[in-house]
Formats: sequence, C-alpha cells, structure tokens
Amino acid sequence: MTSIIKLHCLSGAGDETPPCYVLQIDEFKFLLDCGWDEKFDMDFIKELKRHINTIDAVLISHSDPIHLGALPYAVGKLGLNCPIYATLPVYKMGQMFMYDLYQAHRNVSEFDLFTLDDVDAAFDRIVQLKYNQSVDMKGKGLGVRITPLPAGHSLGGTVWRIAAPGEEDIVYAPDFNHKKERHLNGCEIERLMRPSLMLLGAMNADYVQQRRRLRDEKLMTTILTTLRGGGCVLVCTDTAGRVLELAHMLDQLWRNKDSGLVAYSLLLLSNVSYNVVEFAKSQIEWMSDKLTRAFEGARSNPFALRHLQLCHSVGEIKANIQYIELEGRCDGESLLRVVTQAKPRAIVGLRANTGALLTLKKHCEAEGIEKIYIPVAGDVIDATTESHIYQVKLTDSLMSGLAVRLSELRAALARLGLTTEFSAGALECCNGTLAIRRLENGRVALEGVLSEEYYKVRELLYEQFAIV
Repeated sequence: MTSIIKLHCLSGAGDETPPCYVLQIDEFKFLLDCGWDEKFDMDFIKELKRHINTIDAVLISHSDPIHLGALPYAVGKLGLNCPIYATLPVYKMGQMFMYDLYQAHRNVSEFDLFTLDDVDAAFDRIVQLKYNQSVDMKGKGLGVRITPLPAGHSLGGTVWRIAAPGEEDIVYAPDFNHKKERHLNGCEIERLMRPSLMLLGAMNADYVQQRRRLRDEKLMTTILTTLRGGGCVLVCTDTAGRVLELAHMLDQLWRNKDSGLVAYSLLLLSNVSYNVVEFAKSQIEWMSDKLTRAFEGARSNPFALRHLQLCHSVGEIKANIQYIELEGRCDGESLLRVVTQAKPRAIVGLRANTGALLTLKKHCEAEGIEKIYIPVAGDVIDATTESHIYQVKLTDSLMSGLAVRLSELRAALARLGLTTEFSAGALECCNGTLAIRRLENGRVALEGVLSEEYYKVRELLYEQFAIV
C-alpha cells in the first residue's frame, strides 16, 4: 500500500527565495520551513494565508530567517496553531535571530509586521527534538513518522526524514554540508540512502568551492594586511548561525602569539551578541566531535572566547568589502555526489538559480533517476509513486449500513462444513472451542483456541469485508 504525496511550492522553487513548501501525505499536511526574505515579501504571505488553516505540523530545518522568518507572522497574525518541530539549538538560536531582526528594524523604523510577543508565541509552539529522535504523527497523520538528522551548516541544522505509510521514505534537505567544520560535524550522507522522494536544495549545484585552507588563508591575509596598514576589518555575517564558525576561528587566530594580532581589538557586534555566545557555551554536545572531546577532556569550553569582545552598538565604520565564502554549504561537486550516492527514485530541485537547477537536472538524467521535478513558486507536484490509487472517504450514512449479521456468518461457516449454534448472544462453532461475538461498537471479535479451525474461521471473516 502506498500514499498520495503532493508538494505545493509556496516559495523557494525556480529561484533563490526562502524555502516554504506544503507537503501533503494523504490527508496530512506538513509545512516545510517558513522562511521570509529581507524585504518581507507580502505576496508570499498571501499565498501562505491560503493554506494556513490546513497545516497539521511544521518542520524547521535551520534557525535563520531564511528558514523560519515568517513564523512569528504566521502564528501572531495568521493564526497558525499546529505543532512546530525543530531541534533544541534551532529553537534557541532561532529566537536570537528573530529578536535581532526585530530590534534592528525598530532601531531605524516603525516596524510593525510582528512584535516580540509574536516571536515568543511562535517559539512556544516548538516541540524540541534531539537528532535521530523519531516522532509519530497522530490523527490524520497516523502512520507518518518524522526524524531529524544532522545537516551541518548551522548549529542544530536538520535534514528531515519523513516515513509515510506504505514504506514511502521522503528526505527533505534544503541546506546541508557534508564536510566537517571547526564547530560542526558534517551531514551523515549514509543516512539518506534510497529515499522514495528527495526534496533537495540545489543552490550550489553549479558552484565550485575553494579549498578550506586556501579560503582561510585569504581571510587571514586580508585581515593582517588591513590591520597592519592602519585599517579596520568589518566582517558581515549572520546573528547566531555561521557567526559561530567565524568567531571560533578568529579567536583561535588571536590566541596565536606569532600572529601579532593581540594588539588589535576583536569585536562581535549585534543586538544579542552576549546571549548568542552564552547559548553556544551550553550546546557543546551539538557541535563537532573534536570540540566535544576537548570539552570533556580539559573541561575548557571552546566558546569561552578570550579575545572576542561582545558589543551591542558602535559608531560609524568605514570599510571596503570583499566576498570570502564561509556559508558552510555543499559545493556543486559534493552536492551531485550526494545525489549519486543516495539514488532516490524521484527528486525535486528546490531553491536555486536556473543554471544550478539545469546542472542538477542533467546530472539526475545521467544517473538514470526516473522522475525529476524542477518546480517554480506556486507549482503543485504530485509525487505519488503509484498511479492507480485513489483516496476514498466513507460517509457516516454508508458506514452505518455495514452491520455485521451473525446469521450470515453462520451460513458461510456451514458451507465450510463447520457446525455452529447461538449461545448467549455469540455464535459458537467447533464444539464450543471458538466463539464469534459482535461488540457494542460494531466490531467483530473472534475468541478461542489457536487451531487449524481458528485460522479457517478467521480467513472466512476477512473474506466477508472489503478493505479500502
């Protein structure tokens, strides 16, 4: 038996807009991420509003506004009231992201799209999970199970494995990094093998990433050259995600006496810089094996940043701008290798430019993947694996007419050559060793000793009903 699977792309399809998708498994609907761009696009909100009352659960993969920025608006203004699932670090760091985003706009304008109360209300709905902790959905989602897996890229970042009825296995991987970093382990690619459907963020499919050693050298050289030339270096990063990798790396560089950097100040500026570092100190178990071992052995917290000064305001800073990639995502070669190793039967390319999506499509065709979907925002993808299944709703009037008649069962048993008689409201057969009763709730119970006759009677009972 399989499930009807559909994907409605609200955002993050055919371009690099934030990810937000409605995944339907039979009658149960997941909202996969709820990102919002820096312009607070209201056209996206109008589309989200159309679906908000049908959402049964929300899965959040990362803590930045790109993945959860619209949650406060959805909860506070649109009335989203279902469970939201995320890891503990995504819960904590996500709050820091949204507090900082709100305050940054309030500092320069009358920002009123959402309030801090909306932020708190949204995060109060989050069910905090550990990696590999499976949760079974209830009600309409009976038989559906979700499991968060490590994604790399950000603290608590998640690749979601969604197991649907009928052994349908769906992997949602919008952003991940298979490589180990200073403060994070990589994505566990071997956990993503042979899904029925892979929902893959294809942003870096055509990007060639520089080696980490060369990239780090470029950053350090720029810093040293600028400081020794009497200048200042302003590194623009995020609030509580990639900033942790950068802060740890720079603090280590400042600790090196040979670098000569002790004479210069190292500052972290944001509205919530103190809270971000404090939260990082308390979440070492979510970080790389190397940092965890160092913490357990020397009892020295890797985010006790001795040279980093935490600031919440600063005057004007004049600086030139250089682009040095530290985003912590897969490069094109690695992303395509993941597709080759995972061997999904179907794949959906999400949130990337046209060139990257075309690169992904050509690679999937070369790998012989049967179904390749490249949607744009607003598209609905029917990813049901079987073409001959239908959903049937049984009305109360139909179900009320499906009463089981023991007299008819008695006639059927007689045709099998089994003697029967009614006793105390039950139909007994095989010399009283078996009894068939009709319960008050309409169900039929078969009682008796396990024997060859028992299994014959049970099989006959099964044949009297059509299983839909």
